[in-house]
Amino acid sequence: MEVELGNLEYLKTLPSYAWGSLRQTLATLEKREEFSPRPPRPLLLVPGAFCTGSVMNRLGRRLQSMGLSVGVAPDFPYYFSALANLCRLEQAVGVYRRWLERLRVEQGIERADVAGHSNGGLIALLELATRPAELEDRLPGIERVVT
Repeated sequence: MEVELGNLEYLKTLPSYAWGSLRQTLATLEKREEFSPRPPRPLLLVPGAFCTGSVMNRLGRRLQSMGLSVGVAPDFPYYFSALANLCRLEQAVGVYRRWLERLRVEQGIERADVAGHSNGGLIALLELATRPAELEDRLPGIERVVT
């Protein structure tokens, strides 16, 4: 009797998924690099679920080497490994919004672009959708969100 693989063809890719998952988990344990975004319009990176800011280290370095000003959002609760960034979205938006406010007030960043990985894109979009009018002058204007 011959077994048809048909829809099971994707099983051939499982080793790469396992390797990618392992690398991502290990990256959450790395020391987070500090990036200093600067005006006029930095690119702000927002990590996704199961990711801490340290997962963005390599991408941040690469973008800086290309001449871009880069910032990485603070870690969202919970902070490590498989529990990274699994807090409620409203809580993550609050952490992200307070960071944006510090960028505007302390560093003078008035405009920014955002690249969100997975859940990080949702956090960035939800912040914009729920941004209170009274905070508009205390937060950077977001030009683009890429997820």
